[in-house]
Order: sequence, then structure tokens, then C-alpha cells
Amino acid sequence: MPHPPPGHRTPEGGGHVILHQQVGEAAGTVFPGEGDHDGGTEARRQGGKEGSMRVRPALAVLGVTADKISTLRLWMARVHPDDRVTGSACRLDVANHAVIALDHVIAWHPRRLSYPRDASRLEQNLALARRHATAAFGHPLECTAWSASARLQRLSTQLCEALSNRDREAARLHGRALLGLGPGLTPSGDDFLLGLFAVLHIDQSPCARFRGLCTDIVEDLEHRTNAISAAALTAAAQGRVRETIDTLLSALMTGDEATVRRALDRVLRIGSTSGRDIVSGIVAGFDANLQATESRSVRVDG
Repeated sequence: MPHPPPGHRTPEGGGHVILHQQVGEAAGTVFPGEGDHDGGTEARRQGGKEGSMRVRPALAVLGVTADKISTLRLWMARVHPDDRVTGSACRLDVANHAVIALDHVIAWHPRRLSYPRDASRLEQNLALARRHATAAFGHPLECTAWSASARLQRLSTQLCEALSNRDREAARLHGRALLGLGPGLTPSGDDFLLGLFAVLHIDQSPCARFRGLCTDIVEDLEHRTNAISAAALTAAAQGRVRETIDTLLSALMTGDEATVRRALDRVLRIGSTSGRDIVSGIVAGFDANLQATESRSVRVDG
């Protein structure tokens, strides 16, 4: 059994593993601030009165992806994906095998990103993102997220067209229709919206005026999707996303090719389909900004 890293201890008998702040560091976790959805809150909501859920959903709340779980070196070897998890505001108990302590975790807050004055690098990097996704999945990025549902593809297209045309009400209706649609622990429609919300919160972008639309779309969210997806969307509607997404936004706007590829790969590895759906939302959001810029230029020139 590997030795635990500093900051961790294994009680006598080896029955539990106490994981402190390095859980967040190893997992690249985004932990919401006070008053927001934390792991314990979502565990209680997902499991009802007993406050229980399964390991995979519990770790998803914390932002722990499969490749990061392996970095914990699995003296959590006794922990299995379907083990029962119970939680409170400051800890998660994984069956009888592990305790994840949250009381020493440090919150991570996204940077305030600004839209570039010259969007030429962004346009080049969006083209690169599409090529990269095509090479990775064998078909264009726009098809990877929506291949299972024509309705999802139609609604996402209509939403972005509404943003480009500055039609707030149409955008709200199409956005709400996407909630909870599609496969996955976090449905594809929710992941698309998460990526889009991240772009709408970029300062000084042509579509920044629509950031308030995000909270309108997620109104009464608990009745439209599961607790895990609701937590992620509620945070994204306030401009709070995981570090890998924040890094990708910055890379697409200002990064070189190698930086963009690295950032893309990190997001594309999220979940089974979530990474692709999030990237689809990000690319669609940037496209809407570029189209809004072109429309504004045409009106000024005219």
C-alpha cells in the first residue's frame, strides 16, 4: 500500500482514510464558497433524509475526474464506484472505507477574464479546437455532443442564434428547454449550457450583456435536472466553473497552439461525454460573440 501524502493520516486498523486539503489540490477541485452548494449539501439532496449517494456522483460534486482519482494512489483501493456515500457540510463518508474531510479545503475562485480587442487569435484557436476534436472523435465537434438527439442540436443552434440576434426571450426559452436533456450523469444539454455560461461571463464580450440570462435559465432548476448537474449549473450561472474550463477559455482567447491543445485535452477528459458537451457550449458561445461583433460592424458601417 503506498504511503499517504503529507496532510493525510490512516487510523489504526486501516479502516478509514482521512483526506484533507490535498484532495482539492490533487483533484483540481472547484469548491464553492459560503452559502453555495457543497459536497455535503448535494449528498443530502441526492440521497434524501439519510444524506446518501454513490461514490461516482459524490466525487463528481467535488470535481474529481477518473484520471485524478488515480492520483490519490488508492489506498482507497477498498473504495468502489457503487459504495454508499453519506455526507454533511464538512465531510463525506465513503461506506466504511474512507472519510473525505472538507473543513480544511481552500475555495478556488475563477479569474475575471476579458474578451480580446483583436479576436483574430480567438478565431484561429476556435478553428484549431474544431480540428482537434475531429481528430479525437472522428467527426466534427458539433456532432459529438448531439449525435443522439436532433432536438438537442436544434435547441442549441436556436439558442446561439437568439444570442447573436440579441433576442433575450427566445434565448431564455431555448436555454430552459435544454435543461436535463440528453444522456450522462450530467445531461448533455446541461453540459452545453455550462460551457456557454462560462463564455457569457467573460468581461467586455459582445454577449456579456446576456450574463443575467444565465440565472433566468436556471430558475427552478431542481425540478428540471439532477442535484449534481443543478449544483454545477447554479455555480456556472454565477460565473464559477472548474479550473480546467477557466484555463481553456483563456487559452482560446490568447494562447498558442500547444497551450490550446493541452487545455482542450484536459476538458475533453471530463466524464464520458461531459467534456465534449462543455467544449461544444464554449465554442458555440464564442461563435455567438463573433457573430454579434460582425452584426454590430455591419450596422455601424451601414
